Amino acid sequence: MSWHIFVLVWGDEFVDRFARFAVPSLALPGNMPVLAKDDRVFIHAYTDEGSRASVETALAPMANFARIDVRIFDDTAALGRRGPDYKYELQRWCLRDLVCSLDNGTLILLDSNFVLADGAFGILSQRRRAGYSAATVSVLRVMTTLFVANLAPALANGASCAPRQMMRLAWPAMHHITRSFFVDAEPFTPYPSQLSWRIGDEGFVNRNFLPHPLMIPVSAKVALSQSTMDYDLALRLVDDDKIYVCRDSDEILVLKFSDEEHQASRSGTIGPTAQDIGLFLLACTNQRHRLFADASVQFHMGDVDERFTNAAADSQVFIDAAYDWIFRTASQPARLDARLLMYLKSHLGPIEDFMSPQLEPAALARLL
Repeated sequence: MSWHIFVLVWGDEFVDRFARFAVPSLALPGNMPVLAKDDRVFIHAYTDEGSRASVETALAPMANFARIDVRIFDDTAALGRRGPDYKYELQRWCLRDLVCSLDNGTLILLDSNFVLADGAFGILSQRRRAGYSAATVSVLRVMTTLFVANLAPALANGASCAPRQMMRLAWPAMHHITRSFFVDAEPFTPYPSQLSWRIGDEGFVNRNFLPHPLMIPVSAKVALSQSTMDYDLALRLVDDDKIYVCRDSDEILVLKFSDEEHQASRSGTIGPTAQDIGLFLLACTNQRHRLFADASVQFHMGDVDERFTNAAADSQVFIDAAYDWIFRTASQPARLDARLLMYLKSHLGPIEDFMSPQLEPAALARLL
């Protein structure tokens, strides 16, 4: 079996953080060493010419486990989106370029600011051998300055990098975006791609409608994805019964560190209703995303008790009500305007016709 790890990283600041935090987390005993024990592993890092040497130096410790492949990206296709979408456009084109050069195998999709708790890759290997072709995970975003202050010592002592220990580091450093997903947040997120129910100071239950596709198969169908990888990539490549949805931070915990000012200016809303979430699901997801919506994910620092079970049950009632709103709306097409009818077609149709909110301009033009 062959594994291909994909990451896009460039620029001094980002390469430095990647080298100091992301790479050491890959070297934890339950991550790269597990993959390399029985399988071939490749790390494919895309960067610009100015960062090539730094990226090669950052990845040098991984040469014990994997073949290192540093590639210079061509950002011609992404230049038209020099704004907030630039990175995602570039990431998509780099991933397409990689897949075109591979014959088979399994891809692990990373961001340069991901930190994986010990054992994450071991679980992916187990699930792949159990017959799953893809795996998704709800990523926990944390604030860079608060998180990294304690991360370096933890990485120096691998025993401190088990999921529950990493959760203890992440809990006080949760990013404002993460906090805004709590259903009782003030303000609540303006983009409810996930919802969370707090369990005191011991963790939370999460429902993520657009989880990160941490593992996918090498497939030419990657080129058909028309948005950021979180929206529809796994669904376009793999049938539902071949997608493993991680439901417990004890299995796979992926932390993503972001600066405090990241999206700090966005305005929030009041707490969500089932209709609010139903409208989001209608406009931004396909019916197959219910595979993710129905998966309650528990993040915890200690043992799980009945409070987590009760929160999972309560959250399922809320999710069911949101989908009931969609079904009631769809049953009255004569009362809907053209925009809602377009959303219904996208939501209720096959994933191949899903109109992601981040469609490429060319793809969007074909729909108009």
